[in-house]
Formats: sequence, C-alpha cells, structure tokens
Amino acid sequence: MNRTIVAYGVALVLAYGAAYVTWKQPAESVRSDSVVILPGKVEELEGITFTSERLELELDQQEDALGRYAWVRATPKVPEETEEAAEEAAPDLAEPADPHGHDAPAKAKPEPEEPSEFKAGKTVDAILEGLAPFVAKRALDQVDDAQLEELGLAPNPSKLVLRRKGKPAKTFLLGDAVYGGAHYYVQDPETSKVYVVDASLLRPLFTGNVSLPETMLFAAEAQEIRRFEVQSGAAKAVFEQHNPDDPQARFWTRDGQDDADAAAAAWIDKALRLRSAAYVPQGRQPAALDEAFSFTVHARRSVRVTVFRSFDDDGEEQWFAESEYTRGLVRLHPSMAAEAMADLPSVLEEQGA
Repeated sequence: MNRTIVAYGVALVLAYGAAYVTWKQPAESVRSDSVVILPGKVEELEGITFTSERLELELDQQEDALGRYAWVRATPKVPEETEEAAEEAAPDLAEPADPHGHDAPAKAKPEPEEPSEFKAGKTVDAILEGLAPFVAKRALDQVDDAQLEELGLAPNPSKLVLRRKGKPAKTFLLGDAVYGGAHYYVQDPETSKVYVVDASLLRPLFTGNVSLPETMLFAAEAQEIRRFEVQSGAAKAVFEQHNPDDPQARFWTRDGQDDADAAAAAWIDKALRLRSAAYVPQGRQPAALDEAFSFTVHARRSVRVTVFRSFDDDGEEQWFAESEYTRGLVRLHPSMAAEAMADLPSVLEEQGA
C-alpha cells in the first residue's frame, strides 16, 4: 500500500514538473523535421543586409569573368549601452580636479571602428545557400509578447534583410542563442511566427567583419596545381608538379628537367601559404607600391598574384598583393611575405637573378 502511494506521489510530481516546463517554454511544432521559412534559390538572392547593435553588413552578390562572388561592406557600431555609460561617467570627471578649480577632461565617447570593404571568403557560401531557401529546424507556437522579450526578439533585436531578384525584400528579426548556442530564435514580423534556426548559419554574421573576409589569394588547392611560374623583374622560372594527388610522392621539377628541385618546392610552399591580413580600403592605397615579384598558379584556372612592397611613414616595410581572385588590393602578413622575398633567389638563381 505504501509503495502504491509513493508511486502515485512521484508520478504527480513529475506531471506538475512537465506542466511547468511546458508553461514556461513556447510549444514547438512537430509537424516536420524542418520548416521552410522563405523559399528561393541562391541565384535569386541579390544580397543581404544584417544589422545588430555592434555591426551592420551590406553583402552584394556580384559576377565577373571568374564567376560569382560576394562583396561586403562592414560598418562597426558602438552599442547604445556603451555610449550611455560614457555619458554618465562624463559629469563625474568634469568636477574640479584640484583646489584651483581646473576641470578634468570629460571622458570621450568610444569611437566605432572604420568601415571596411572586402570580398567574402568561402564562409559566405554556406550562409547564402542556407538563406535560399531559408530553412528552420522547427517552428514555435503560442509565443506571446512577454516571451518575445525573453527570446531576445524585443525590444531591439538584430535584423536580417534578404534582397531578392524581382521580389520585394524580406525582413527577419534575430533573437538570442538557444540550446547551448546551437540555434537562434528568428521571427517573421509579417506573420509574427517564431522559428528555431541552426546557429552555424547566422553566427558568422554577428562578427562578419572578422569571420567573412577572404584570406586566400587564389582558389586552387595544392593537389590541383599543375604548373607554377614565378617572376621578379626580368628573371623568371617555371616549375611542374608531379604526382599532385599523392602528398608522399609529390615533387616539383624545373621546366625542362627531370630531377626534383627541393629548393623550388620549399619556396613554392612559402608562396602558396601567403594570406591576406586585410583588404585595403578604396582610396587608401599606398602612394608608392613597388612590384617585388609575381607568381602564376596554373590549375583549373590560371591566376596571377602580384606582390608589392612599400614603406610607411616610419620606414616600416609593408607588403601587399592583388589578383583576379581577390578583386582588390590586400595587405599581407609582413613576416611571411618578407621571408618569401628573401628566399626568392633560391628559385631564380639559375635564371641569373
């Protein structure tokens, strides 16, 4: 008898607990494993605009002879609470700092970073494909106004605007992360419907000025490269890669020779590892750019990368590069570029460099 009473008591407690959890959380639709929020194709998506309290992104899909790519303008913002904190601190700092009545300088408002423009790297591909069509993990039912604020969808949520070819732009509101950061809450303001969306799709947008810029100078992988040319001034050398699909048997030879060239392989590896550190803003290119060397990668498509050297006002060496693939001038990591330049004679010496 006592066991029966205990069993009923436990069941009752569990039932109350389940009812409480259901009352506190929005009901989730279980009609399917995924919900299409907005149908569409990547080709129809002209661009997106993302706005949060810290960042605004304008992303436009463009196309040229090399194919489609995304060009981004990122504008960092100072959060309102940071500005308010600076304003509140200013009066205290303005009180006399000494008996003679001299005022201490007021604390200046934090200044946002400068806007930047850049070609987006491969990270953006998954974002665009995930937005056209825009698919959610599930839809939530019975979300009231109070819950919207709990979900980060009010009063000032982030916004995502999808600009579509031949169709009106579509706006979505982005809320907080949920489930340990694996998902985000998203609301369609036209229907008031709330969805749960995979965080991997949206998270890169919140730090887009850091997570989206292209860092590669060309698109080919090492195993795709057949030939490699390097030139500095009048000196030029051409190399061919053998067994490119086998990392253990892969080697480079100088054009017209059969023996492996270890010095060439080492230098080519340095050149292939050069990466963009940042895109140079339009109108801010250094006045004097001297071409240091160039190299051409022959794979599915041939791409020529030109490396430049310059000096800042303090006489510090700076390195830049551009190619058809980057679609703009980029700043290189100086140590890697300087090392490649210093070792360049090892591959050009037979050409009289």
